[in-house]
Amino acid sequence: FEGIVEVAGIVEVPPSQLSAVTTLMPGIIKKLNVLEGQFVQKGQILFYVESQEFISLQQEFATLNESLNYLKNDFERQTSLYNENANSEKKYLQAESEYKSNLANFKGLKKKIELLGIDPTQILAGNYYASIPIYAPISGSVKKIFGLNGSFISTSESVLEIVNINKANLVLQVFESQLESLKVNQTIEFSSSLGKVYHAKIKNIGASLDQDSKTVQVIAEIIDAVRIFDGMHVNAKIITHNQKIKGVSSIAVL
Repeated sequence: FEGIVEVAGIVEVPPSQLSAVTTLMPGIIKKLNVLEGQFVQKGQILFYVESQEFISLQQEFATLNESLNYLKNDFERQTSLYNENANSEKKYLQAESEYKSNLANFKGLKKKIELLGIDPTQILAGNYYASIPIYAPISGSVKKIFGLNGSFISTSESVLEIVNINKANLVLQVFESQLESLKVNQTIEFSSSLGKVYHAKIKNIGASLDQDSKTVQVIAEIIDAVRIFDGMHVNAKIITHNQKIKGVSSIAVL
């Protein structure tokens, strides 16, 4: 016979598997060709952002690189002259300060460009980019699209959301009186409103009691996450034990 605890629950995706896609620079959305529900791979280009700020950043980076070459040569020359007592310490320190200050700015701009997914060496070779490619931060399905082609997007806005439903958990609220029979790794059968049956295993039993509902949260890992959705409400059966009882032969009784 089976021992069963019946509870209600909801399918939830952990924060690490839900990502809002934004841009590091404001601009105009271009070539947004993904659809809601479409599966995308991590690193796939989702859309582009055209930004005047980005063009100015590239120009500043290239100009600073040219200045840095001159300042480096001047610093090395002033260092050599200073070591030979051929110039003042003031000139040497001034050359050092200008070179190191500009070098720090150059490294900062280079890092910013790399974070935008652009190769800085291409800019230094004279190959400027008109737009910034925006990549998928995780693999998963496009949950919601907020932006439109041709619309302006700021750095504080999300263009779309990606959810990896394959890493979803089953979140159950179990009454205090039902907790005694629960253990980690126990099997759960749950079904949606359509009647499809899925399976999960308990991986965590909460340690605090909700004072309003008098329930404890139980987290289960979904085993067969096919055609389930984030936020889907389900009815679940936790199988607390499954024991076979040996029957007694009628002959033995006689």
